[in-house]
Amino acid sequence: MAKSQGKSRRATGIGPVEQKFLNFAEDLGRVLGAAEAKAHVWLNQRKSVVDQLSAIRDKANGLIATLSSDARAVGKGKIARPARAGVKRVKRQLSAAARKSISDAQKARWAKYKAAKKA
Repeated sequence: MAKSQGKSRRATGIGPVEQKFLNFAEDLGRVLGAAEAKAHVWLNQRKSVVDQLSAIRDKANGLIATLSSDARAVGKGKIARPARAGVKRVKRQLSAAARKSISDAQKARWAKYKAAKKA
């Protein structure tokens, strides 16, 4: 189409400088049109990415809300006691007899394990 217009313009008396200027203007129009089309594609892709991220965010918020409501439901079964000010907890201590029985039981377990390992 550009070639046929070029021939008709030459017939109307357009000089070579004007012809080069017109060709440049046509090329510039094509380049700008392609750039505009590419910009529209990029904007549409950006919109798509924003939509996908929004959907992910909404799903995450829903999951967090579900977890929070589940945690509140579980927490209702327990009554939290406030800490008493100024009262230290006493560390529990085992008697010597209790420590000895635990030690003997563990030694027996290890002996049984080692005997089974050798066999």
